[in-house]
Amino acid sequence: MNYKKGSINDLPELVKTNFQIFNGMYEWPPYTLDQYTERLNGVNPTIFIAERDDKIIGDSIAFEKDGGWYLWILGVLEEYRKQGVAAHLLDLNEQHARDNSYKEITVKVYNVSKEMLKLLIERGYEIVDIHKDKDNKYNGIVLRFVL
Repeated sequence: MNYKKGSINDLPELVKTNFQIFNGMYEWPPYTLDQYTERLNGVNPTIFIAERDDKIIGDSIAFEKDGGWYLWILGVLEEYRKQGVAAHLLDLNEQHARDNSYKEITVKVYNVSKEMLKLLIERGYEIVDIHKDKDNKYNGIVLRFVL
């Protein structure tokens, strides 16, 4: 497994990988490159990429938001889960946040992403808010980790 810092220039490949990661998780399709570009407009994202045999198998995208570090996306291809990839991507984000004097990390996970929710709680992230969906199908669970 190889981990590296990525850049905005990696977005086209990340979008393809993330399409595989998130396709079918929700009733809507995964974000397009235009949606990534729009969301990241005006922020300075930090991107970490996990690779195996020169193939992207996971990634995270985070940026400053409301004075803290906001982990926007973190995903790992299904066949590489339960191998510590997501945990290592979290380690990289937590260290980056510490190195840049952030006091906390915030992440919003939808209740359909049970594996990620479990991992975050096991690591000490605490639920601080729930954004309820009208059908409770896609509740957004906001978690915070104090550094």
